[in-house]
Parts: sequence; structure tokens; C-alpha cells
Amino acid sequence: MNVGLRIFSLSMVMILVGLVPSPRQNKKYRLLLANPQQNIDFGQKGSQTYIDHGDKEKRRLYLARHGKEDWSNLNPGSASRWILWGDHTDIMKNLQAFVNKYDLEVPKGVIIRV
Repeated sequence: MNVGLRIFSLSMVMILVGLVPSPRQNKKYRLLLANPQQNIDFGQKGSQTYIDHGDKEKRRLYLARHGKEDWSNLNPGSASRWILWGDHTDIMKNLQAFVNKYDLEVPKGVIIRV
């Protein structure tokens, strides 16, 4: 699955710049943030997640296994939790929920390639 998201902003809040395939060999995606500039590589390349299989029992087990991770801050664990293992099997719905949860700025002019 090729997911891309590019935006720009003139704001002083944290800005979602993109969700792109990760250049890291062992990671699925890279979340690009600005203000401050930050890249978060997340998701194990080669593994399946809730957005791939839609299996609610596997999702429940993943959440139980990873429940002690810090999902309150922006980090690889929270990106995996809310984007790959979120409430929906649609990555874009999960990405929108992630944006809302962390109060990220997403200005108009978003380009999405799925």
C-alpha cells in the first residue's frame, strides 16, 4: 500500500507534513511533522496490522501486548497504536483520528496518494 500525504502551513502549531513509506529498512511508514521538524518511523515492515487484516481479536491482543507503552505523546508507539491499530481498517480515518487526538494542524491543500 502506497500512502502519501503532503501539506504546507504558515502556522506556529505542530503541523502534519506527510505520511509516506519509511526509508528505514525495517519500518512501514514515516510520519513527517513540522514546527518542530520531526520524523517518526513506525510499523514493522512485513507485518500485518488491523488496517491490513481487520481482525478484531488480533487487534485486541496487540492492544493488550502494547498497553504499557506511552500513547499520550507523539512517538512510534502512539503512531502505530492510533494509525495502524486504530478503530478503523481505513488508514485515512485512523490518520484523521490521530490528527484530532494530538491536535495537529492540517491546512487545506492536502494531497493524498493511496
